[in-house]
Amino acid sequence: MMKYIPIVLLLFVVCACNGDDPLDVLSSSPASSDISESADSSDGADSSDGAESSVGAGSSVGAVSSVGAVSSVGAVSSVGASSSVGASSSVGASSSVGASSSGEAESSVSITAEDAPFFISEYVMGSGSNKYIEIYNPDAVSHSLAGWSLRQYNDGNAPGSGYILNLSGTVAPGAVYVVKNSAASGWTGWTEDVGMSTGNIVMTFNGNDAIGLYKGSTLVDIVGQPGNGAMILENVTLVRCPVAAPSPTYDTLDWYRLSSTYTYLGTHNAEWGIDTPEYPRVIYAVRGWEDMEVLLISEYFCGVGNDKYIEIYNCDDNSIDDLAQYSLVKVAIDNASGKINFAESRRLDFSTLPSSQTLWGHHVLVIVNSGYVADRLFTYMDDDDLPVDNGGVYGHSRMYIETSDRKVCDFDGNDPIYLVRSQHHVVDVVGKAQISKWGENVAWIREDEPKASTPAAEWDLDEWMPDDLELDTNGQYKNEAAWWGGWHW
Repeated sequence: MMKYIPIVLLLFVVCACNGDDPLDVLSSSPASSDISESADSSDGADSSDGAESSVGAGSSVGAVSSVGAVSSVGAVSSVGASSSVGASSSVGASSSVGASSSGEAESSVSITAEDAPFFISEYVMGSGSNKYIEIYNPDAVSHSLAGWSLRQYNDGNAPGSGYILNLSGTVAPGAVYVVKNSAASGWTGWTEDVGMSTGNIVMTFNGNDAIGLYKGSTLVDIVGQPGNGAMILENVTLVRCPVAAPSPTYDTLDWYRLSSTYTYLGTHNAEWGIDTPEYPRVIYAVRGWEDMEVLLISEYFCGVGNDKYIEIYNCDDNSIDDLAQYSLVKVAIDNASGKINFAESRRLDFSTLPSSQTLWGHHVLVIVNSGYVADRLFTYMDDDDLPVDNGGVYGHSRMYIETSDRKVCDFDGNDPIYLVRSQHHVVDVVGKAQISKWGENVAWIREDEPKASTPAAEWDLDEWMPDDLELDTNGQYKNEAAWWGGWHW
């Protein structure tokens, strides 16, 4: 008998960007424990050092529109209605440059969001003078920028007194503060209400100039690598990944790296990030759902090479006529740190399936890596009625072969797979996010027949049977699991 745990409102991923296990926040049950491996252009060309910037007194700071208004792949719901930002918070009339620097001892420590509620949420280095730094307040209350500064590591060198820009003003909860080069014109959404326009040399950075966010003399957050004179951040936009915390050490896994764009300036979506073909949304909330779920993951197969598939089962007597509302998501986990690798994560929207959006009762949909070897996974190929291209019916199954170079079924042995409904919530999961490999050379098969369930976003091992995959001397799988794809009972 299957076991399911009703979950009303939980975030599916809260800690993974910091190397923590995202699923641990959902439950403290034994199922959350680790699964063992066995089962330059020149600087300063467009401004002078020390120039003051003037921001109108009484202007509001960081006005923010609704979170989640981004370009999308498939349907994307906006998260949270527009948050109003304190219209009466004032920004100081000028920014003092280099007033508190020379000879000052500098520290570099990690501090919590409670101690330091600001972090850099976006870095833009566009053409010419189009340079922006966005600072985000993730806290539930407003915070002052008094005592905070941006500092430039010119050509990778430690910031001297001439490379400091002191900040001022108050940033409302969930709002951003955008600092721009005074000659920048690429982002048409900038006004005096959202931050600071300055000719300070800090905002003439190039791709080899790291930018640090300081509280007093303490480095709280940074984009770029101090000591590295290479042009690693030239003509790019970096957007902070979801649930990132301030860090004095630059980690590429904490940032979406895009071609230079101004699309995301002015807001920051800390809940689930951005949604583009390159970086599809892979973070979802787990919310209560009025209807019982009947579509579940019934098998995970990670064999030799590209012999990989995920089987989805309709455990109801009735057909599901709108598969388009579902997606399959691979959350790629970095093998060294355990963090989410957003660049390698994938989402397959079932609305893109080339054939019918109907799945009959007690039938399965099998999503297969196109690189599989047919004479090993012969289950798929021993019926003349099954076309070798996408779509088709085989026994109790439909099969979709992923031919894109960005496959969900290109998972590693520690990449959890999520079934998501309506771009809102997680329906089911197999696996968990961790460094050790729980799913390498193994098939995980749902035991018995899954029953209708409320949303479940935690992998319950009591519901799954592992089958280690080995090849015999003829290059065939020894295991019956290799024959089960496309069938579930």
